[in-house]
Amino acid sequence: MGLIPRIHPFQSPLQRPASGRDVAWSEDDQQFMRRAIEVAEKGRGRVSPNPLVGCVLVKDGKEIAQGWHDHLGGLHAEQMAIHDAEAKGMSVNGATAYVTLEPCNHFGRTP
Repeated sequence: MGLIPRIHPFQSPLQRPASGRDVAWSEDDQQFMRRAIEVAEKGRGRVSPNPLVGCVLVKDGKEIAQGWHDHLGGLHAEQMAIHDAEAKGMSVNGATAYVTLEPCNHFGRTP
């Protein structure tokens, strides 16, 4: 496991510790967060002024679903990932969500 050091603002969410302290990320955590960043790119050019957001759902060490913010006012990445899992007949119970942006705590265009 590697330690992710304190960083300067505007660096990758992969490196930003939520608590302000150094945070240990396993190699798997880093891999799945990188994957979520890749998935977020699918929304490039369609979500402005919103940020690119990707989500990867992982269960038992394997990616089971993915989602991204696809268009302004559309479903959030987490919602898209849950729908993707459901479409594949996969349960999200016990899964870990790797998301490139903190979850929204308010209502906007998408409740």
